[in-house]
Amino acid sequence: MNIKLTISRNSEGKITSIDFDPVSGTDVSVDFLYKIAIDDLDLSQISPFQRNVYLELIKIKSGETITYNALAERVGRPGAARAVGTAMARNPFLVVIPCHRVVASKGLGGYACGLDIKRALLNGEAVDSI
Repeated sequence: MNIKLTISRNSEGKITSIDFDPVSGTDVSVDFLYKIAIDDLDLSQISPFQRNVYLELIKIKSGETITYNALAERVGRPGAARAVGTAMARNPFLVVIPCHRVVASKGLGGYACGLDIKRALLNGEAVDSI
């Protein structure tokens, strides 16, 4: 699956953001994005909470999902599901930090690129019942 994205880098070559850009973005293979290492990302502009959430989230393997609440518990903030949702909405590294794998306890939840793309990403990873 390809997705139209704009990838921005800092002067050191680290990725500062990966933005969904359906109009002028470049077709990028999702498989390529999965191969980007966390060390290639510039995490200096995110909050410590976001960093903790993202570092925990990258442990969720392709084909698996986690709820906002369960992710909040895994970072030591039980009951902070909304804060995790906010961190997902502010994720500057789409697909690399796989926020599409975070779902609501009773449904799909949201996604910055839209639910159709979230479904397509999850279906491409062979996640059942999405």
